[in-house]
Amino acid sequence: MTGLFLGYCMLSRRPGAILLAVFAISACILPTLIVWGIKTGYIEALVDQLRLDPTNVEIRLRGDRALTAGDFDAIRSLAGIGYVEPTTRGLSLRVFVSRADGSRRTEGSLLPSTPGDPLLERFAPPAEGEVLISADLATQLGVAPGDPIEIATRRDGVDPLMRIALVVGPVVPRARLAGQRLLVAPDLIVAVENFVEGYGVPRFRIAGRDPSEQERAFASARIYARDLEAVEAVTEQLNALGHRAEANVAMVSFALRLNRAAALLTLLLGTVLTVGSCISLWGALSLGFLPLQRHIALLRLMGGTKCDVASMVFGQAVGIGCAAILLSGAGFIAVAALINPLLGHVAIGSSVVFLSERQLAAAAAATAGAVLLVAGVFTIRYWTLAPTGALRDAL
Repeated sequence: MTGLFLGYCMLSRRPGAILLAVFAISACILPTLIVWGIKTGYIEALVDQLRLDPTNVEIRLRGDRALTAGDFDAIRSLAGIGYVEPTTRGLSLRVFVSRADGSRRTEGSLLPSTPGDPLLERFAPPAEGEVLISADLATQLGVAPGDPIEIATRRDGVDPLMRIALVVGPVVPRARLAGQRLLVAPDLIVAVENFVEGYGVPRFRIAGRDPSEQERAFASARIYARDLEAVEAVTEQLNALGHRAEANVAMVSFALRLNRAAALLTLLLGTVLTVGSCISLWGALSLGFLPLQRHIALLRLMGGTKCDVASMVFGQAVGIGCAAILLSGAGFIAVAALINPLLGHVAIGSSVVFLSERQLAAAAAATAGAVLLVAGVFTIRYWTLAPTGALRDAL
C-alpha cells in the first residue's frame, strides 16, 4: 500500500508530464483503431454484401454445347465448386404461367433446384407439386405462398396442351432471383422437355415416343463456386476444361484484394504503433523515475521493501496505460460519430467507421498486454536495484 500511495503522489505532483505521456500513447493507438474501424465498417461490409448475393458466386457457361454425365463429373470434381445442377437440354425452357383459373397468363422460365441451391437461402428445395417463384412473377400473377397456379406448354406450338397444377411455395426475393422465373424439381423439367420434344410422359398420361431413346445431354448448367474466394479459380478451371465460363471475377477479386490489403495495413500499422506506444510509455517512466532514483534508494534504506518499490513503479505504469486506453476509446467513438454522419451516403452498411464491442475489447486487451509487459520489465529494473548502489549512482 505504501508503494501505491507514493506512486499516486508522484502522478498528482506532475500532471503535465503524465498527461503528455497519456496523449503520446493514445496518439499511437487511435490511428490503428480508425483504420481497423474503416476496414470493418466499410470494406468488410462491402465484402459481406457481395457474399449475400448468390449471383456473385455464380459461374455462367456461354456458347452452344452438349454437356454429358462425364462433363458434370469433371465439373463437380473441381476445387472450390459449391453447387452444380444440369439445367435443360435446350438453351432455356419457357412455359406459360397463370393463376389456377387461367387468368393473368404470362411467360416464365423453369430452373431446376435441389438441396444446396444458393438461391434457396433458408428455403427448402421444391417438393413434389410445389414451385418456388421469383418476386417479379408473384407480383405479375398476384399470388402468395400456398396459392395454386398452373404452368402449360405445347408441342411445337400445336396441340396437345400440357397443363400442370402446382402450389406456390416460398417467394424468392428479387435480389436472389430476378425476372419471371420458377424453381422446380429437376424431374418436372425432364417431364416438360420430354413432352415438348415429342416423347411420352407416363407421369401425366401423355403418349409419345419412348423416352429411353433420347440422348441425355444438357445445353448448360447452374454452377456456383463455394464462396467468393473460389470464384476466380473455378472460372479458370472451367476455361481450362474447354468451357467458355464467365463470372463477376473483376469485382469480386477487387473487393477481396482490398479487404486483404486493409487487413495487412491494419496489422502493420498496429504492430508499428504498438511498438511506438511501448517506447512512449518507457520514455515517460524513465523521465519520471530517473530523477527519483535517489529517493527510491533512500526509501529502501529506510525500510521500504522491494514490493513497495515494485508497486510504486508498476502502479504508475498501469495507471498511465489505462488512461491512454480510455482516451483512445473515447477518441475513436468521437471520430466515428463525426465521420459516419458526414460519409453516411457512401456507407455500405450502417457505418463507415465501426468496431464492435468485442473488437474494442480485443484492442484494449492487446494494448493492456503491451502496457503490462513494459510495466513489468521497467518494474524489474528498479525492483532488483541495490539501495546502496542506487544511492551512489544518484550522487
